[in-house]
Amino acid sequence: MSNSGSKVLGYIAMIAGTTRAVSSQGSVVVAGSEKQLREYIAIFASDRAAKYHITKARYGPVIQAIKLGHAYSFDQDGFSRLRPLAQAEGINLPDFTPANQDQLESAIPLMRVQSQPKMTH
Repeated sequence: MSNSGSKVLGYIAMIAGTTRAVSSQGSVVVAGSEKQLREYIAIFASDRAAKYHITKARYGPVIQAIKLGHAYSFDQDGFSRLRPLAQAEGINLPDFTPANQDQLESAIPLMRVQSQPKMTH
């Protein structure tokens, strides 16, 4: 992973005092900017009145979580940062095209990334 582990992909939001993240269909939403994430919270967060803690989503922890089977949904800016870093590690991701995206009720295009965890015996 070299130096790429600390690279910022975007931002995620957690409900303060919990481990609940803003999510779309069970996947953590990663927005390319803090401003964009605040707009996503206003549009589709399950608890819009909650206090949210916004933090940077860094490549290392995100890719480790994905490898363990956790799902993340990226907007176009966040995905454009993820894809080249993942490809440098030999992880093949599709293009950010409408056919590959999840569409939310509000038509925000997101790219869902999830892998099946490898089972060890």
